[in-house]
Amino acid sequence: MMTFLGLCLIAGYLIFGRPFAYFGVPPFFPAETFLLLSSVVLMRAWLGSYLEQLNVFRPIAWWSGLLMAWGLVAFARGLSLGYDLETALKELAAHYYIAFFFIGEVLGYRLNREKIARFYLVVGALAGIQGIVFAVVTSRLDLVLPWNPEVSMFDTPAMISYVIVGLVAFSSSLGMGGAIALGLDFIAALANPGRAQWLSIILGCAVVFLLQGGRRMWIKVGAGLAAVVIVVFTVGSLIPASEGRGGTLDPSWIVAQVVATVDPNRAHEMLVGSGNVVDASSIYARYGTVDWRYNLWADIIGSLETFELWLLGHGYGLELSDMGAEVEDLRSPHNFVLYLLVYTGLVGVALYAIVSAIFVSMVYRLPASPYRSCLLGQIVAVWTLALFGNALEAPFVAVPFYLSMGIQYGAARLEAYTATRNLRG
Repeated sequence: MMTFLGLCLIAGYLIFGRPFAYFGVPPFFPAETFLLLSSVVLMRAWLGSYLEQLNVFRPIAWWSGLLMAWGLVAFARGLSLGYDLETALKELAAHYYIAFFFIGEVLGYRLNREKIARFYLVVGALAGIQGIVFAVVTSRLDLVLPWNPEVSMFDTPAMISYVIVGLVAFSSSLGMGGAIALGLDFIAALANPGRAQWLSIILGCAVVFLLQGGRRMWIKVGAGLAAVVIVVFTVGSLIPASEGRGGTLDPSWIVAQVVATVDPNRAHEMLVGSGNVVDASSIYARYGTVDWRYNLWADIIGSLETFELWLLGHGYGLELSDMGAEVEDLRSPHNFVLYLLVYTGLVGVALYAIVSAIFVSMVYRLPASPYRSCLLGQIVAVWTLALFGNALEAPFVAVPFYLSMGIQYGAARLEAYTATRNLRG
């Protein structure tokens, strides 16, 4: 039952994104409710396993524990300085989300490669459909969650790149349905433009191909990409991007967004030259998202005025606007390294870097399999998102990332153990 609920939790975040994260009655949102339920139902399984891992000095358990403990230090530091309690609790979540890995590891022992492949197939297809519908229809509906007016009722899929990496890694276990799901996800990614997301798709899939690339994988991915190219060059100009993103799936608009990252004037000229005069003026807003981030990062780094602040950070509970940043009601600098630095100092950054290195080392030591390439590709994809957005500090990315990583790692270890036992038998 808990395995099914865990997969439903991951699917909810991956398909619906931010609205799913706020579904429920505060503070019992999906992540917190599942964590509480796991602490009761699976206490002997996952918590007992975690304590046993501490006893045998397993590195990931000890360093994750230190990271979570340092989050509590930052939380206490913030409260001692008079910062807001509710804000501090929300910011602290970036530390306790890592517990989902250990829960997922226990759940993963109950799954196998075929089930996980089918999971990615179903979630990938639904996420792609939801992303396309959002771009064409629901992004234009001014509806909010009744119990939380600050959150829109509809949003883009949380991590379409994460799903794409999973589909590519497990493509050998999927039929043409895998290629169809990939095509839908690629179109959804283009219709909900995000350059960090596109980069995360490229880098994550590159890791998978480097570690696992084979003829079947090339055929499935090639078929999905071919379908997308046909759509873009035939009816792309008729498919709008999501509201507020401007443009369509026209090739010139897609290329112009990439160019606008470094040269908005050149991107504007490209669109005018291709006849997209209406969309040309909105391309400057795409550069503005880059400029806005740099200014924000400079402001918050400038707030670290003493050695103590560099070492320990401001503590949780402080709004970025209170640090001198020209933003309102924003808790994330849209860069996870700076998030840790500004709130938890260099100590917090170092602890998370060590935990991340241990995760990579653990996964890399797995036997060559779709699990290994998928996990490493997804780590790269999520970290790419985390460097340019609010990823690892937000539940709609962090929770499915840690929980799914734990599930796949647990399933991979069980598969390796079973194979070794069969050889010995």
